Amino acid sequence: MNTEECDWDTCCRAQQTITHGTFSKERFIRKRVTDLHRGYQGGKTLANQDPLTSLSPAPSGSMEPASLKGAALRPSSLYHGLNHYNARVQECQLAITSIPRRAVGASHSPENAADTLDQSARASASKPRKFQPRFKNETPKNVCKFYYNTGSCDRDRCTYRHTEPANSRFAQHTESNGGPSEIRRGDDMAIFLRPAEFSAVTPSDALHQLSVLFAPTTKFTKPLQIKKVVNLLTNAGLRDGTWNSGLSTIEKILTFDPVVVQVNASRDAISFASAYVPCLAYFVSGFVLDSTLGIRVNHFDRISTVIMTCMTDIVTRKSFESKPFGIGCGTQIFSALIQVLVEYINRFKGAFRDHELLLPLTESLSSWVTLWKTGNFIDRDIPDAHTKRVTLDKLDKDLQRLRSMAIRESAAITRKAGLSELASTRRPHSTSFIGPLTIHYDPAGNLRPDGPRHDNDFEDIRMIFIHPTEAEMTSKISPFLPANIPGAPHHLPSESMERLLDIQFRLLREELIAPLRLTIQMITSDLHSASGKTPLHSLMAKRGGRYIAETGHDSVMASVYTSANPMSITTDKRGMAVEISFDAPPGQARSRSVSQRAEYWKAISRKRLIQGGLVGIVWATQESTQIFFGLISSSVEDLERAARKSPEILTVRVKFFDDRINLKVIEWCQLSPKDRLKTTILMVEASVMYESIRPFLQALQREPTTFPFSRYLVHRSDDPQRLYLSVNPPLYTTTRRSFVWNLRCIMNQEGDLLLDSHDASSIRHARDTLRSSSRLDPSQADAMIDCLTKEFCLIQGPPGTGKSFTGVEIMRVLLANGMRKILLIAFTNHALDHLLQSVLKTGITSKIARLGSRSNDEILKKYSLDGPEGLASSRTKDKAIDAAYRTLRATEKGLETVLKQLQGGPVSMKDQTEYIQLCHPHHHEQLMHPPEIVNSIRSSEKGWTQVGDGSRHEGLSLYEFWKLGRDITWIEQMCSSLQPKVKPRSSNKYAVLNVEWLEDDDTSSSDGDSTDSEDGHKNREDDQAHRLETFLRSAGLSALPPVPSSRRSIDELREEPRVWTMSRNERTRLAKAWEEAARQHFFSRNKDSFSTLKAVYENAKQAPPIDSKSHQAKLRILHNVDIIGCTTTGAAKLTNLLSGTRPSVLLVEEAGQVLEAHVLGSLVSSVEHVIMIGDPLQLRPTINNYMLSMDHAIGKKIYKFDQSTMERLDGAGMGMSQLNVQRRMRPEISSIARETLYPRLEDNIVVTAYPAVRGLARSLFFFHHTHPEGGAEDESVSKYNTFEITMIKALVQHLLRQGSYTKSGSIVVLCMYLGQLAKLRDELRKSRINFILDERDEEELRNREGDAAENDNEEPPVQVVDVKLSDQVLLRTVDNFQGEEADIVILSLVRNHGPEKMGTIGFLKSPNRVNVALTRARHGIFVFGNGDLLSSKSTIWAKVIEYFKRLDSYGTALPIACHRHPESVQWVKTADKLREVSPEGEKLHFLRLGERNAVLMIDR
Repeated sequence: MNTEECDWDTCCRAQQTITHGTFSKERFIRKRVTDLHRGYQGGKTLANQDPLTSLSPAPSGSMEPASLKGAALRPSSLYHGLNHYNARVQECQLAITSIPRRAVGASHSPENAADTLDQSARASASKPRKFQPRFKNETPKNVCKFYYNTGSCDRDRCTYRHTEPANSRFAQHTESNGGPSEIRRGDDMAIFLRPAEFSAVTPSDALHQLSVLFAPTTKFTKPLQIKKVVNLLTNAGLRDGTWNSGLSTIEKILTFDPVVVQVNASRDAISFASAYVPCLAYFVSGFVLDSTLGIRVNHFDRISTVIMTCMTDIVTRKSFESKPFGIGCGTQIFSALIQVLVEYINRFKGAFRDHELLLPLTESLSSWVTLWKTGNFIDRDIPDAHTKRVTLDKLDKDLQRLRSMAIRESAAITRKAGLSELASTRRPHSTSFIGPLTIHYDPAGNLRPDGPRHDNDFEDIRMIFIHPTEAEMTSKISPFLPANIPGAPHHLPSESMERLLDIQFRLLREELIAPLRLTIQMITSDLHSASGKTPLHSLMAKRGGRYIAETGHDSVMASVYTSANPMSITTDKRGMAVEISFDAPPGQARSRSVSQRAEYWKAISRKRLIQGGLVGIVWATQESTQIFFGLISSSVEDLERAARKSPEILTVRVKFFDDRINLKVIEWCQLSPKDRLKTTILMVEASVMYESIRPFLQALQREPTTFPFSRYLVHRSDDPQRLYLSVNPPLYTTTRRSFVWNLRCIMNQEGDLLLDSHDASSIRHARDTLRSSSRLDPSQADAMIDCLTKEFCLIQGPPGTGKSFTGVEIMRVLLANGMRKILLIAFTNHALDHLLQSVLKTGITSKIARLGSRSNDEILKKYSLDGPEGLASSRTKDKAIDAAYRTLRATEKGLETVLKQLQGGPVSMKDQTEYIQLCHPHHHEQLMHPPEIVNSIRSSEKGWTQVGDGSRHEGLSLYEFWKLGRDITWIEQMCSSLQPKVKPRSSNKYAVLNVEWLEDDDTSSSDGDSTDSEDGHKNREDDQAHRLETFLRSAGLSALPPVPSSRRSIDELREEPRVWTMSRNERTRLAKAWEEAARQHFFSRNKDSFSTLKAVYENAKQAPPIDSKSHQAKLRILHNVDIIGCTTTGAAKLTNLLSGTRPSVLLVEEAGQVLEAHVLGSLVSSVEHVIMIGDPLQLRPTINNYMLSMDHAIGKKIYKFDQSTMERLDGAGMGMSQLNVQRRMRPEISSIARETLYPRLEDNIVVTAYPAVRGLARSLFFFHHTHPEGGAEDESVSKYNTFEITMIKALVQHLLRQGSYTKSGSIVVLCMYLGQLAKLRDELRKSRINFILDERDEEELRNREGDAAENDNEEPPVQVVDVKLSDQVLLRTVDNFQGEEADIVILSLVRNHGPEKMGTIGFLKSPNRVNVALTRARHGIFVFGNGDLLSSKSTIWAKVIEYFKRLDSYGTALPIACHRHPESVQWVKTADKLREVSPEGEKLHFLRLGERNAVLMIDR
């Protein structure tokens, strides 16, 4: 529509008929029509009156694997995002409709799409309709009705106040109760847009218009179309699932030319501010960034050119004015552009390398912002001071993030060019360490003077494959392991997040692959050894087992499976996999009992051959050795089924990382058994679970700037105390207007207790009040205040001080003050479930979601995300998912067909015929031109149904007819039918011949009048013979040809082209030979087809709609919960999902037991508050690589990999709140902790009332002995001590006889070593003492004992029995008892080298482990060990022994006493003596009632 075509008077007269109740104002109507008129002139629609409408960039992007146009175009994410926005609009009751549905419906054709707005105006003019204001609110007194209801007022001198209604877009950012609200990602700039800038397009109209504009046939060429699409994108959601055409439309917008700042009267250009920037801004809105869907496209070069050109024009003119659209907002435009660049760099690795314009554009953008801040720009200001401050602060942070990314990438490019030196620090950590480290520094990748170590050695961790490679695992050069201390040499800048991530990534990956690397290298060495006495040869003689790889300073144990045989390539849920058979390992896996074999693999399903476990295939021939790595794809059920089939052979499916093995397996399948004897194939299983580490490695490869709190986390070489003394309050307390904490929910009395995190006097008052008038003790109150006033808070909870209770109360306060997204993580499922149970029991909230399926609690299973997510997914039928599955299945079917042919399966008839024609043309000629009788038989058979099996033979080719010998069969049947004794008709394969074509049409089966059956039968035979003679004459024969019966050799048959004279046996053999020859002939072609189909299949397997749609369904659920709980592994696996939920608070339970890599991997960019609750003085994180640990002499100084974030930051100077009132241990026991590690620990009054232990004269005692340990001859065997086992068994029996400790959990026996646990388990079972094993200990026992039985004659290890009626005794290792407690603890230390030898004490020297072992008891603790040995080897044990001696609770005999006669003490040195004196207590007898469990009977 041209400007001159618009009839202004007609438009006005038409609009004058519009009425709205009492609100019918000509000035208002003329204003709307004027806007409409101007929209036609300048390419501007009524639905979009402002350049940017409601678009806004996000604060910090997430590392999601998808990206958009230049940043991340994920159109399907608009479903959730825009629908959510529409819901908000509907809540505001926004009802203005500028383009009616009926008007748009008239423009379905592409030619009319550009004139949609024109048709809308004409429809409005032709048919008046009722006009609705934006809000259905009564206008307050002295408020402008026009502005109140429409968001604009065209009166030059309006005397009324311009006020927004309470339910406007502004009001949505203030809570209904008057509390503060946060500026969320995607909404951060919408709060300062004028109401007039919001669209008046209803969702239904927008959907209809988009369906027209995104139609594949629409010619998208006009600026007006671009303007319209941008407007609709910013204001409505699209529900149509077919977005391919929509994606094309977006591409045309971003590549449109020209894009200008001043449109003026030009109709051939689009506005940079009003169309181009809004389109870019939408891609970095929260709705898009939170989505897990994605499509990758890239038009950065065009986008950067447009930004450079237009922004240069704006900065030169110092004006954001964009005629005819008014003055734009500089803050909004700069924020959008910065975020677009940030997200683009995030999603496209090597962006700076691939685009030369990116670095200049980044530098220019930084200088433009600096110049803009100086003022003197024509710009639209932000009226609200608070909003302006928050928005500008955010813009500065985003710009700083972009600068950091540019500096880092530029430095990386410089390093690759060899122009930089080693990164230095300002202050070395320790000169004695740093000097040698610098001398021996051997950097990574191309920075290394001699070049990379192998094909997976890079200086940038984002380039490193998570999985190992063959070259990497066979390299003799030590890997690059950076020191985990400040000031150490490193190629990345000091005090940078990228250096911290690099260190943690490399150490964590070394934890994963080091044991497997050592095992692979030792095995390959053994394979090529001339000696036949290597450990590998011994293991192969036993057909598998445990392989112990030892070096001078380290040893590892791995499972090796012999006689591996790759049988076939198949497809399953994980993709393409190789099915491999191998020898079952020795021991229970070879049991003759089917049920025992299946039970064994089920019991150790999380230790051996676990689904997702890492394995290596060593493929050795006389010429070379190749190694392939992959992940086990078989499930536990698959393994059980395989174990049931055979006691000797197991099969698993393995998905390999290297595609080369697929063709190698195909070639292997072609080899004869004799040729296979020259090859040795072994399968080696990694000892570290791959899937427990992979998610964290991937998370650590994220863009460094997406990790929050780098200010506190990075290694500091300068004085760290100055930084940590000034930890800021949580960011949300700053961005939310007038935010104060209300602590009334934890007070003992009614009334508010307000806390302003930014006011020192308010903090002091709240602290004092909380200490005296809440249900928290003083130390817990201090921790609560510190938590609410610090954005990064550490809370140390010594044993028994209520860490979990404090964590629950913190969550209570957070939720009571509007913090609706708390991410709760813990290292173990047990700790996570315990905290979530407490939340539910205390009634804090029921809106929780438990991620993961490993919860054993029935109540928490109801809150598992799997349940509701599956329900939600089942209700939504998605065409994209269906299409993706169809594509996947079709590709999979084609792939399976090719695989069958390549792996010895049937060759298609088409390929066989093609081969015969090509290689045996004479045979093919004879085959295609058979004798006439064959043609006659084939013609007569068409469409017949075979009597008996109902199968049809329609459409057999000549080759198939010949191969099956159908002509021979016909001759045999005819000969048989002419015999004197005719077989029953039903048994004649071709009995139908007697009915259909050997009888006259007039013959009737109803000829039952004949009384002479023999004559009738003879007549039928004569008639049949006559017809057969007629049939043969038509074929040129006078009699039936003879049935061929020759048995010539294959060579003779290849020389004889007369194929129709061959016997059935000859045809079968020749066809089989041809089929095999055809398979070999077309092998190369099928290999090419396989490679092509495999690529298509893998792409279809990774199609976004399948997994992404599932994540979208989960996102919808998680948006409505208050607390999201998961383990640290789950958090790392679901980083994309958690980023979409935007949690603002991260609470880490048992943080002292969580690796720093796990904490970093769980940090999503939206987190503004981190709370770590734990105790770095208790158990450290568990790792398998001893060299990296704090217990290793080198690891403690350099690597410190098992040092938690809490411990590191505490040592670096960050303050840590400490809980110091314990409610667990009697004072005599808690004094052990006070004198060793916790000098400030106090006792609650409740522990002073604990009773003394019955049956002994002391409530704590250290039993010293010098009986030697077992297992000392082999360091790989877990230690045990027989004397301690017998004494502990007798003591347990004695305590049970007292009658006070028969409840489950009253007594726990803690073992420092798993070997001791196994021996003690067996002894207690022999004595019919019921016990319970922790599932983690049970799994480890099964794993260790699985190979114990070398032959089937040996009795398998005793099975663990879980007795539920009388669970008297708990049996645990110390490492699996942290966080738990019992009335009485019996501690077995095991280590003892006899009276004359001192030896070592292993990990008993660890203060953390000692701390846990000695602080689990409530009423009493009894320790068995060599006190002299411990005192000489450990400082903490020396203090503990000295304390026991002071209490007269140390000796070589136990003080046994009756609680009724405590003055009578008997000192017992042996188990036999203890059993003699024990009956003086209350006697306890065990009775057997049939098959029931033991029942306790007590004699008083």
